[in-house]
Amino acid sequence: MAGAEAVRTGAPAALALSSTDLAERVANRERQRLGHLALGWDLPEKLVAHLVLCVTLQGGCDADSGMRLVEEERRAAGFAETAPAEDIVNDLAEALPDATANGIDAIRPDLIGEAFVLQGMNEYRRFPTRQTAIVERAWCRARGKVIASLVHTAQDFAHGKAVHPAIAWLGHLLGKTTDLHAAVEFAGNLPDRTLALRELAALASERIVRALGKPAASDLKMWPLLAAALLNLARRREQLGQDEPALAAAERAVALYDELAAQEGSSFRRPLASALNRLGILLGNLGRDVEALAVTEKSVALLRDLDRQNPKASSEWLAVSLDNLGSWLGKLGRREESLQVRQEALRLSRELAEQDPESFRPDLAMSLSNIAYTLGELAQYKLALTAAQEAVALRTELAAQRPDAYRPELAASLHNLANILRGSGRPSDALPVVEKAVAIRRELTSQRPDAFQPVLALSLALYADCLNLLNRVDEAMASNIEAITSLSRFFRRRPTVHAYWMRLMIRQHTYLSKRLGKSPNMALLKPLVERLQSQPS
Repeated sequence: MAGAEAVRTGAPAALALSSTDLAERVANRERQRLGHLALGWDLPEKLVAHLVLCVTLQGGCDADSGMRLVEEERRAAGFAETAPAEDIVNDLAEALPDATANGIDAIRPDLIGEAFVLQGMNEYRRFPTRQTAIVERAWCRARGKVIASLVHTAQDFAHGKAVHPAIAWLGHLLGKTTDLHAAVEFAGNLPDRTLALRELAALASERIVRALGKPAASDLKMWPLLAAALLNLARRREQLGQDEPALAAAERAVALYDELAAQEGSSFRRPLASALNRLGILLGNLGRDVEALAVTEKSVALLRDLDRQNPKASSEWLAVSLDNLGSWLGKLGRREESLQVRQEALRLSRELAEQDPESFRPDLAMSLSNIAYTLGELAQYKLALTAAQEAVALRTELAAQRPDAYRPELAASLHNLANILRGSGRPSDALPVVEKAVAIRRELTSQRPDAFQPVLALSLALYADCLNLLNRVDEAMASNIEAITSLSRFFRRRPTVHAYWMRLMIRQHTYLSKRLGKSPNMALLKPLVERLQSQPS
């Protein structure tokens, strides 16, 4: 799109435009093209634009569905019936041919179609009820396609924010889903990795769990559905930083799968292992590392047994559980064991990514980032740096393709790379890398502080350390104070989880104060130090 725009306008600056800006320009030209066609068809330009908006919203339609769309929308929007609906469908099918369905296609590529829909809906910006009415009518005609279209629009144009018209329209549709089947269909269209749709995904999961609760109480056949819904709810809540409610959901899921595995046999062992792995993550998030280790060891044992029986079906799950097992071993000081299991996880992840790069590159990036961290902890900086750089390269590519999904992971890998560079005595190389991590995490924190402010605090502390090593002590102190302030709210809420990092930040603050010839800021530190005194060192 950028190349075409630069050629068309003679403006090389088009190459610097974002994909969404380019899509909006192309969508504008498509609107002009349709306007010229409307004049030739002797139809109102607004009617044609409105009908194409609706067709695009529902991902295209065949001729019969197009007849229904034209009749409904012309009547609802108050346009006079100056031409037969069949003629309008034929005209639209010539302008936007869909060879596979012998009907009308949406505006393609999807990004341009999404921009076209948003531009058209903006004409009703003062009347949001008209927007939701248009969306609802489209949804009644093509439920799953409309949800998928709006999900992609939110991912491409919301830029991770929870407030966007596409998300509001999806929320309206979720409110209209009164039966379990519709709620499951809705939730099934929401991506596993997303920033913009996290709140909506959690709400959809909660609805499904509530809908399944009563029938599952009296019908064993409903237990697998409820267990899967609970596990999904646990993951969605964790993504919002709601670890305690997430833990409660994961514990219920494990209990159900445990009972099902005992009664029904091996078919429920893999979902039980997955539930145990999620439970381990949540226990670790809450500082319960010993329990997290025990639970994850159970998950790995189950998956190893299943992997011996059917490696193709279990390797993916085993790699993830091994990576998490490495986390808890490392946090409990067993770093050599952590490295061993993470090496196995990386080997499995590489094999899977070679077989199916599209599906498993994100898991490979995670394994690389994790093993880099462990190697850094063991001061094996050369190996750590190689793995960390590969992880950053992979996640940079993934985040460029799908920023709504992978920016948090990219920030984590950048932080990890910077930490390894700093540890290997290269603070000047580490500084610009951690600056990028801080920038991403600031943006994420502005949108969802509960989920991202604690990790922003860690990046700010690392940034302060790099600045200090480069003798930029005043800047280091400012970053350190921001780090302490950012983490303090979470430390007060969960002192066990954040005590280690708070001690390091306070120690750094004291050291920087001495370098600056100043007294430490006791108004900031005293309540935190008092709280730390009750925590194990």
